[in-house]
Amino acid sequence: MKLFKYIFLLIILLISFSLYLFNQTPKPKNIENIDISIYNGLSSVLFFIAKDNSYFKEEGLNLNFTLYNSGKKAVDSLLEGKVKYANSSEFVAVKNSFKNTSFNIIASISEASINGIIVKKNSFKKLLDIKNKNIAMSIGTASEYYTGVLLEHVGLSMNQISIVNLQSHKIDEFINNKKIDGFFTWEPHIYNTIKKNSDTLHFLPMPKGYGFYFGLIVDNEELKNKSHISEKIIRSLIKAEKWMNENPEEFKEFVMNKFNFNERYYKYIISNYNITVSLSNNMLETMKTEATWLIRNNLVNNENSENYLNIINPKILMKIDKSLISILKE
Repeated sequence: MKLFKYIFLLIILLISFSLYLFNQTPKPKNIENIDISIYNGLSSVLFFIAKDNSYFKEEGLNLNFTLYNSGKKAVDSLLEGKVKYANSSEFVAVKNSFKNTSFNIIASISEASINGIIVKKNSFKKLLDIKNKNIAMSIGTASEYYTGVLLEHVGLSMNQISIVNLQSHKIDEFINNKKIDGFFTWEPHIYNTIKKNSDTLHFLPMPKGYGFYFGLIVDNEELKNKSHISEKIIRSLIKAEKWMNENPEEFKEFVMNKFNFNERYYKYIISNYNITVSLSNNMLETMKTEATWLIRNNLVNNENSENYLNIINPKILMKIDKSLISILKE
């Protein structure tokens, strides 16, 4: 009888201990599936690192990337209602803000200065000679604005050239079309094109100090109703930035493999980037300058001249880390 009693108590103890262990085991998180439109380039590298290192999954997210060859196309898909999240240069957001404020920039994820104009040597050699030439660019992307900046640098305006709307990756179309004299685009298109065609093409860079900011953009209603998702995405990107800073050699290898860069190009381009999560006053000033330029060139309705201020939302980033924000709205 005593033996039975001891066995019964032992069984009870084992069951109790098993239940205790079960309750101590972390429960798997409910994974939320999020569709996001991403520019497929170095400006978006924190997204790729976060996914590769499972940082999104750690936050309970599964991000499904749709990749685009420009930030404009990524944002177009958001405005068309295909996704709730996208990333692009700040200029894309500014230009769209004159007719649509259904989105917010909640963080910048990189800064870069990688723009310039590829020119056919038999067309012109100096920027001063660009007047009345046929210049290709991708309208609605940062290339549009920086073409204007480049022209103003030599006292010219957009109406003193003939504009050809050409997507940034269509280099062959530019090369083969004898009527197009120059093509304003960005890296790595510039480097790869000049390398292959140095006998017929040359490159005129932007003046120093003109770069862009690549922003994380979210649909307003999504941000209002599911702000926790935006917070989780940004936390994942901050983890990716930390990994990048702590593992420079691994980061270099990751970038070269992901974007098919060779060692020479990596060394050439990486110093032109500042890959960091932030919201800076410099970005706000850039957006203000872009809005003014768009109005001055009659490219937008100036009744909405300050809409760009209303599309910046620092609340999520402020909740995570106030030190990442230096933005001051007037």
